[in-house]
Amino acid sequence: MIRNLIVHLVIYKKMSKINKKQIAPTPKELDIKSSNPVEEKPSDNSLLPWIKFYIYREVAGVGSHHTSRAKIQDLQKFVNYFYSKQPDGNTARWTKAVTQSFLNSLSKRHETSSVLRSLATLSHLSNFLEKMKVLDYEGNPVRKIKGPKKEPLQPQGIHAINSKTGEIVLSGEQIYDALINAVLAQIESKPSPILYRNAAILSILYHTGMRVEEVCSITMSQFEIDVSEGAWFRGVKCKGNKLRDIYINEKSLFHLNEYVNIKHKNNKYDKGPIFQSRNGKKLCQSDIWRIIKQTAKIASLSLPTDAQIDVHPHSFRHERAYNLLKKAQMGDAFVADQLGHSNTNYVSRYTRRSEREMVEILKKI
Repeated sequence: MIRNLIVHLVIYKKMSKINKKQIAPTPKELDIKSSNPVEEKPSDNSLLPWIKFYIYREVAGVGSHHTSRAKIQDLQKFVNYFYSKQPDGNTARWTKAVTQSFLNSLSKRHETSSVLRSLATLSHLSNFLEKMKVLDYEGNPVRKIKGPKKEPLQPQGIHAINSKTGEIVLSGEQIYDALINAVLAQIESKPSPILYRNAAILSILYHTGMRVEEVCSITMSQFEIDVSEGAWFRGVKCKGNKLRDIYINEKSLFHLNEYVNIKHKNNKYDKGPIFQSRNGKKLCQSDIWRIIKQTAKIASLSLPTDAQIDVHPHSFRHERAYNLLKKAQMGDAFVADQLGHSNTNYVSRYTRRSEREMVEILKKI
């Protein structure tokens, strides 16, 4: 009798392992980006369909495309982690310990800013589930969870560094000149609409501080030139679905007109995007990144020995803010308005002194 009981227990354990493997979703099923959206309130407490429902209700089409994509990436990481620990996916198994463990695992592989963004996404998700009565207030697995301490952000404008010493050897203005001259040299050698486009994009990024997504999205119908008021991009959609007008200075207007007169000469009233690929398609962020990196590689050949250009698309935005604050002596409110920020809190990163600047100031005191 005891022997039979032992046999039954062994069989039960084996079956439990098999069942556990059977109920664990496959990687394809866990892919929240490619799977079908859940448009109606789920009938059970499985976390995966609730997350898909949350994306449908609170993420997709809400705010900027960049923000939505970042949230979905954060949720995908959490789904993969949660189901690796809890294959049945029951929301009751999502505890504060699970949340903390997930954040700890992220901290080993990602920057602090990425971890804090994931925490914010999970907080919004848990509050949504609490509102849907899936979680209760006391059982909210993210409430009172604290993320890692974030160091103050330093300005990250465009510059060139010495590859051996790490010292900054050229200013942002000098680097911009090197970048734009690299494109102009290519145009002089072999003119093409793509090169005129690249020159216009670099100039607009540097002189306006526009987000890359905004540059990709502007259309010909938004491009307006007025004799008395100058040139503008009207009604540019920015974060939070807000609209703003962006002034185009004479330098950027020169490069933009050269491109428009070639690319859109037959249809200047085209409602499509201004900046297009060779095939006439809208550019994406990776296209802008590639343009900048390729141009920086060519421009680096004209720099002093061991100097390397350190630049990425968003660094033009930092450079613009720095120029408005330090060179033009504009106030925080003006800079926030020019960059499309909702308040001046975001401007503090541009006014903060770098360690190098603080050392130079202290030497003089």
